[in-house]
Amino acid sequence: VRNDLEEFPYALVGEIGIDRSFRLPMHWASDEEANRDEGLTPGGREGRQLSPFRVQIAHQRKIMKMQLNLAGELKRPVSIHGVAAHGIVYETLKETWKGYERVIPSKRKSGRRSSATGTKGSVTSPKPVISDTTGETTGSKPYPPRICLHSYSGPPDTLKQYLDPSIPAIIYFSFSSLVNLSSRTDKAVAVIKAVPGDRILVESDLHSAGDRMDQLLEDVVRSVCNIKGWTLTAGINQLADNWNRFVFGQQCWDQSSRTINSQ
Repeated sequence: VRNDLEEFPYALVGEIGIDRSFRLPMHWASDEEANRDEGLTPGGREGRQLSPFRVQIAHQRKIMKMQLNLAGELKRPVSIHGVAAHGIVYETLKETWKGYERVIPSKRKSGRRSSATGTKGSVTSPKPVISDTTGETTGSKPYPPRICLHSYSGPPDTLKQYLDPSIPAIIYFSFSSLVNLSSRTDKAVAVIKAVPGDRILVESDLHSAGDRMDQLLEDVVRSVCNIKGWTLTAGINQLADNWNRFVFGQQCWDQSSRTINSQ
């Protein structure tokens, strides 16, 4: 993974995560292995039946933390997937940024500092130096700068823990028609309404590109715009901006936007 990330400087890490229902696929039969599709990424199920064997959560957490640490070291965003494991995913993420939380001064202390200095109170950052709005850091760190919770299916109440201003990473929430809006439940609508507009991403959650993927993306974009009360044009622009900031980071996106606008 490290070699691939170093070779491809804009590659993301993921999707990674924890799946309580995961079972190992059966071993390859000789005739199956001979007919494998060499064009597919190795390590997938590729149509094999599932065995009764599961992977312990402790092992999944260990692997996930190693992947998160690598993403932090190389300053790459990550896409995270959780199946029946919302609390475990959050606790695993929290362990990576422990000791690096932003220090949020109380309103009383902030007001006192403003009076003494004649300036507005500001958020101070412990090691390493972190921008208050971009999640960018200087120096190596054990957590990714930007995190996408893929096809987020948690309840609205759990959003608060991910949007805590002391978290040094920027958390995005991605939604898909296949997982989140196939039946348009009240919970899915409530979550999309509650997520800040600059933290929403969309996806097809499909394994192959083509017309079907394009249609699924259009469907989820229209649904999100409808739920958020956005016009289609405003919603498309907002979602595109969110995606660019998630993938490239605020500073890189600001610089590229200035270059495009000046041409």
